[in-house]
Amino acid sequence: MKTRSIVFVVALLASAALCLSGLCCKALGQPSQDANVEWGKSANGLRCSISLSETKLRVGDPVVLTAKLQNVSDRPITIHYMPSYYDGERLMITAASGALVRSYKSGITEGWSRKPPFELIRPGEAFAVIIKGRVAVQFAKASYLSPQKPDRPIIVNFGDVTHGLIGPGEFRMSFRFACDDKTAALGARHGVKSVWTGSVASNVVSFSLRTMSRDELDEVIEKLRAGTEEERAEAAQVIGANADRQAVPALVQVLASGGYNSTHRAAGALCGLGDSSIVPELMQLYISADSDDRREAVLEVLQVVTPDCGNLLGEVVKSNASSTVRGDAAYRLADATHSRKANAVHVLLEAAKTSDPQVQRAAIDGLALLEDDLLKQMIVAGLLGVMKSDHNGGVRSRAAQALGGIGGPLVVPALIRALKDPDPWVGSYAAHSLGRLAGPEAIEPLQDYAKAARRDSQVNSAKAAIAEIKRRARSR
Repeated sequence: MKTRSIVFVVALLASAALCLSGLCCKALGQPSQDANVEWGKSANGLRCSISLSETKLRVGDPVVLTAKLQNVSDRPITIHYMPSYYDGERLMITAASGALVRSYKSGITEGWSRKPPFELIRPGEAFAVIIKGRVAVQFAKASYLSPQKPDRPIIVNFGDVTHGLIGPGEFRMSFRFACDDKTAALGARHGVKSVWTGSVASNVVSFSLRTMSRDELDEVIEKLRAGTEEERAEAAQVIGANADRQAVPALVQVLASGGYNSTHRAAGALCGLGDSSIVPELMQLYISADSDDRREAVLEVLQVVTPDCGNLLGEVVKSNASSTVRGDAAYRLADATHSRKANAVHVLLEAAKTSDPQVQRAAIDGLALLEDDLLKQMIVAGLLGVMKSDHNGGVRSRAAQALGGIGGPLVVPALIRALKDPDPWVGSYAAHSLGRLAGPEAIEPLQDYAKAARRDSQVNSAKAAIAEIKRRARSR
């Protein structure tokens, strides 16, 4: 018997979602040693088997699952292997009690990079899907998940299947492949006359799961401290999976000095641990970070480990840190603020009035993101003042742009006046915002602006705004 395989590599992200980072490739069709393979019952000439690379797993271990579909009939069979998240390929995991383990998605995504999504299996041959995954504790970015509880589930990721095991313990796994008439009918679009239909289940594989011992974790922590970039990234993933609090100092060290992969995996592990004692250290690291990417990773952790992230960012905006750091904090303040938006508005309005254009522009962008009807009047008044009197044309134009997204009864008259601003960019952005907000009363001022304009970009902005105003009037 010959076996052809599709191989995919799965990377675990801090969001507990998965992405495929492999290419679809066909094996060379060498003879396969399948004498000891266990198979499920056949259906319509097809049978299925699964196997695991290891059946005694630790949290944090990589694991390889191989699923095979063999043609046991005397004629060629064409299968549709594009995944179906509802009715197609599916991994089923049960606890020792027989209870079905909750899965967050179902389906194997190995088909997406191949077109057409069909595979011909000749009599006696098998089609194999090899999926590399990892056993990990679920954790996520701050915007999606708060710090985990002690009874958090252990996650087993295969392909795009994410199973939550309240482990450690003993578990059983099986694989089901199915294709209905509707899915098979897709074959006609690709010139495939006949596609296999039915449902076939694999054999059942048992596996056990345990957490790492203290000695094992200490070895992993040493790799965090002194390993290569690849070793540190791998170690951060394993530590995060085991939720080991003794690794927090080493994880912070990686967050401060690691490469891209190790930094973000360390951030994910720290998010899962939710240790608030590291907030002062994280704030210093946020200010001293050597790149925007590292600063973003630090902020991701801050948003999880402290409910006071908004106030902390506000203090950075008001500090004597660099323009880059203060601007970053100003922009991110809006996203990090939940119940204390009024405080954020006051901080950002003050920042918009400073003499640092980089901080001002970031503060204006942050104000535009703060959607709150109760604070809208305060935001508009502040931005109108900036647009009218700031000495920097780039800052005034940014205010004109932001006002177009906020609106309000005072905004349109102020934007019409801004068409006469000596800086051409201010007029262009004011025209664009008028196109979004204004009624027919703005058409004549826009026409006058276009006639007096010195640049084509100004004329085009005015014409586009007039066209949008007229279109909106016709649709009413």
